[in-house]
Amino acid sequence: MTSGTTIWLRRAALMAIVGVVIGIPVTLLLGGSDESEPEAITRAEPELDPAVRDRGLRARYELPKGWRRERSDRTLRLQARDGSILVAVAAPAPAGRATEVRDDLLASIRSTYEDVDVNRGRGRQVGGLDAKGAVVSARQPDGDPIRILVAVATGDERTYVVEVFTAPSAKPNRLRQAQALLNSLRLRG
Repeated sequence: MTSGTTIWLRRAALMAIVGVVIGIPVTLLLGGSDESEPEAITRAEPELDPAVRDRGLRARYELPKGWRRERSDRTLRLQARDGSILVAVAAPAPAGRATEVRDDLLASIRSTYEDVDVNRGRGRQVGGLDAKGAVVSARQPDGDPIRILVAVATGDERTYVVEVFTAPSAKPNRLRQAQALLNSLRLRG
């Protein structure tokens, strides 16, 4: 596989976890049964804890079982148990500053990481709000690769940032969990 194809496939995998895309069916065909045709099975939806309301951020979400939640000032961090995926939600600015916030955020990513490749996202939704964003492939200072989805949306009172940090080692089950979390996210501010 060429390097360009590998990068494209990684970007496609990252987009699969983004709540700003419409759902992706999770059906795999398995062979090896006694029947001559492969049997289609559907993977179970990830198990989620009951909805959590974050009054400070004016957000609601369902956390996958086993994930950790950490809250500080204006940032919510939701992390897979194995550390392979981190979803961060913040409200860093008042409404109407989405372009400025997105540009500042991408500048910060460029100064923090190495070999940064930014591809502008297409207009979608995150948390029920219209969003603009980008998909970033980069290397951490220690050389490890990382993928980052950046989505910026404006509510009635706040500009929200949703970032999804994904290690290449993230397993498909973790990606499904992150997708379920993002699908459950509702931003109300």
